[in-house]
Amino acid sequence: MSEEQLLPLVEPKERKELLPRPLSHSAIQTYLRCPQKWKLKYVDKKEEKPRYFFSFGKTLHLALEFFYKAKALPPPSLEELLKAYYAHWISEGYASLKQEEQYRAEGVRILEEYYRKNAAAFKIPFFVEYEYRFHLRHDLKIRDAKGAEFELEIARHLRRFRVEAEYLQPVPIIGVVDRIDKTEDDRLDIVDYKTGKAFDLDRVREDPQLTMYQMACEEKLGLLVGKLILYHLPSQTPFSVERRGEAAVLALKDTIVAAAALIRRGMAKLKGAAESPEAEQLGLGLGKAAPAAERAPGAGGCEDAVPEEFKPYAEDTKCSWCDFKPFCPEWKHLFAKQAPCEQAPALESELQLAKLVDQYGRLKDEVHALEAKAEDVKKEIVGNLREKRYVRAFGEAYEVSLHDEEKWDFQDREKVLETVRRAGYWDKIVSPMVSLVQKLMNDPNLPIDLRERLSRLGHKTRHGALRVKKIEQED
Repeated sequence: MSEEQLLPLVEPKERKELLPRPLSHSAIQTYLRCPQKWKLKYVDKKEEKPRYFFSFGKTLHLALEFFYKAKALPPPSLEELLKAYYAHWISEGYASLKQEEQYRAEGVRILEEYYRKNAAAFKIPFFVEYEYRFHLRHDLKIRDAKGAEFELEIARHLRRFRVEAEYLQPVPIIGVVDRIDKTEDDRLDIVDYKTGKAFDLDRVREDPQLTMYQMACEEKLGLLVGKLILYHLPSQTPFSVERRGEAAVLALKDTIVAAAALIRRGMAKLKGAAESPEAEQLGLGLGKAAPAAERAPGAGGCEDAVPEEFKPYAEDTKCSWCDFKPFCPEWKHLFAKQAPCEQAPALESELQLAKLVDQYGRLKDEVHALEAKAEDVKKEIVGNLREKRYVRAFGEAYEVSLHDEEKWDFQDREKVLETVRRAGYWDKIVSPMVSLVQKLMNDPNLPIDLRERLSRLGHKTRHGALRVKKIEQED
């Protein structure tokens, strides 16, 4: 067999499916960004916190689903559309009632503008919320009959892998398209609504989700796609491009089959570990962990083995907002309940630790309350001084003086910095701030030689940092 010869995929019936669920665009992108997060979400079933932007987007999608599911003309009225919007409102994830009301009003604005722009040209869509399910059958080029070699971009770095042929089965795919319109020349226009930040046509040209939709719709519906459209709801802007070329679709298929093969191999390793005698003794299974007190010596201790396929790739910009940090091998040592054994708190009991946590939280609350009160008193003093045209005032123990400080706000930061640089004043506004150097040293992508040179210029110490948050009490 030549190096470029194709080996057919193994059919699902020849091996039990190791994927815990069909792969969606979201699941694939989660794996490519962080394989450990994929495992925590889909294998260990860890739940993410509700996010207001997900709730807001879902609510608008439900309202537009109601609008376009009309069985005949005319379409629902604006009043009916807004009624459906209020009926489907999702309240999860908002930081406060004020924020929720602001977004509720923003949703009304978006739907009113959408109605004015699109109601007159309303047509019954070909599909609304079209759900597709199928097995992707795609061959990878391999060097021998034992497996495949490929490159896959994971955590923003291109990495080379080799997987055995047994993991190259057809891949179960699942997804939902917001709307599909059928054109007069029997083409499919795919529409996907977006409610987030603004974007441009480059995003649409490169968006892998649209490529997935084109591949799935052409596979399942037997018609060619005409246009791919991302409709940005806040600005009422439909960004439209022509269908993807064959090269883009083939590249996506390569990515899906490769990612699925790595996930299957990782699942096989987890399954093998879960079925080991040690795991049976501890009562472990996939997605489960024994309590620390029940772990046998040599059975993982404080550190669980992580298959290469689910390796975490720590990165501050990506990990800072992740809900799974308390469970991630790269971060869980920062959380008291999962601290490594050698760093376990030397306290007499968990009760004593709980008391200290509450005491610390209350003190922080008092500090915040005093700071807020001091700010209110400050505003009152400034108001009095300005009214009386004083610049200084005295109490029995303290005195205050009023100084006016000017502050400039610049909208185009890049243009301001370029103007300063060209004028020769760059050194007056730029300096090697210690905080920025600290951030640079924590960057996992910092070149090794630069890290070593900086390390020789300083010394590293470790300081404990606490983030405190009030626990919401259940009713």
